[in-house]
Amino acid sequence: LHAGLKAINMSHIPSGFYMSGVTVRKKIGRGIIFGGLHGVIQDSSFENLTMSGIVFHFSSYWSEGAPSADVAIRNNQFLRTNWSTKFYQAGTGMGTYPHHNAAIALASEAVTNYNKVPDNFIAIYPAFQDIEISGNTIQGLSGADIYMAGVYNRPASGGTEGISKNRFTGCGSVKQTDPLRAYFGSASDSAVVLNFVDGISLVGNETTAHPVCAARVDYSSSRNVSISNR
Repeated sequence: LHAGLKAINMSHIPSGFYMSGVTVRKKIGRGIIFGGLHGVIQDSSFENLTMSGIVFHFSSYWSEGAPSADVAIRNNQFLRTNWSTKFYQAGTGMGTYPHHNAAIALASEAVTNYNKVPDNFIAIYPAFQDIEISGNTIQGLSGADIYMAGVYNRPASGGTEGISKNRFTGCGSVKQTDPLRAYFGSASDSAVVLNFVDGISLVGNETTAHPVCAARVDYSSSRNVSISNR
């Protein structure tokens, strides 16, 4: 990869990719948005971004992105990510998705026209498989640090270990603005938000600094979630 590289309307999903030592900073928008197979992103830095550092995205609504599988995000720094005030926080009630602006976000969208009302919804399941997020330092200033939707991880003997040994140094609260879609936001300061996931383990993660990252567990949409944290 090199500065200024850009790919438009790619007709294939990249497979077997490796990124290391990349620095993305002082950027309006996201750091990286992609879909791919069998890859590693490690030892990189994402600093002062208005939105997410890394986004896995698969959307029929926007006609972009692709499913991802067997991807590891290891030993990276995410500092002052998703720091700008979003319009969903301004009380517009438009049902926009605040979790897309987590420091690391995995989200899919599909378009529907139910009752002739266009809309899009999240969590095609499973759009993402065998995802590992480990050893990262993560600071999200508006919303969660990690958001996962539509993720399936195989048992540890055949797949990845899930979310492990990360250090969360800041979690911003997200104000609920739409009573019809209250679950799209959260009044809590959540380090990790899981939605429609299967087989995700959280082991050895830490939360430090102010504000303290709290969490709310909701198993109504997920299963096989294992949590063992400090």
